Amino acid sequence: MTNFKLLAIAIVATLCGINMDAARQNTSEIRGSVCDKNTGEPLGWATVALMKADSTLVSGTTCDDKGIYSLQAAPGEYILKASLIGYSDFSKTVTIVPGHNEMDPLNMSEDTQMLSGATVTERVKLVEMKIDKLVMNVSQSAFAQGSNALELIKKAPGVMIDKDGKVTLNGKAVQIWIDGRPSYLDGKGLEALLRSTSGSSIEKFELMEHPSAKYDAEGQGGII
Repeated sequence: MTNFKLLAIAIVATLCGINMDAARQNTSEIRGSVCDKNTGEPLGWATVALMKADSTLVSGTTCDDKGIYSLQAAPGEYILKASLIGYSDFSKTVTIVPGHNEMDPLNMSEDTQMLSGATVTERVKLVEMKIDKLVMNVSQSAFAQGSNALELIKKAPGVMIDKDGKVTLNGKAVQIWIDGRPSYLDGKGLEALLRSTSGSSIEKFELMEHPSAKYDAEGQGGII
């Protein structure tokens, strides 16, 4: 190999290293927890989203069963939002600095109106983690009474709906299926359908981030 080729390889490797270092410097880690404001208990399966001031989603995730979340984003000022069925949404403005950001706990308050009449048993069984999906049972639950499907699905773990009606699951595009069949609706059309559907008519939501081959997700990132 000639000296010229060796020099070219060295330059390319150096540039790649610089680009990788720059990418690492432009990405910060955000880590924290979500808790019940009154009891201090961790709230597993809460949805945490990092958004710009205009509500554009930057990054989103679902807490683990201990209420811990981890996100990545470029340094800057954002809105950090947590949501969970049975609780009022919690949001605050945060400033993300380069490197590691350990956030104060997001303390959520119970939605007293939604929880009126709900039993402890209902709360425990509301979310079930299975091998290939997460199931949110709403059938016969007090959570669904007086709510529509849009209000309920916004509280589902990892689900976010932007200002244009686009639905994502942990930041990835999804296809909505209804009664085992794809709806083929999206955006405002889907939002209107969900808004007009009574929450009491829904048995459950099944959230599949990585659907099996038996589902034709048409290139989408997941299925609800």
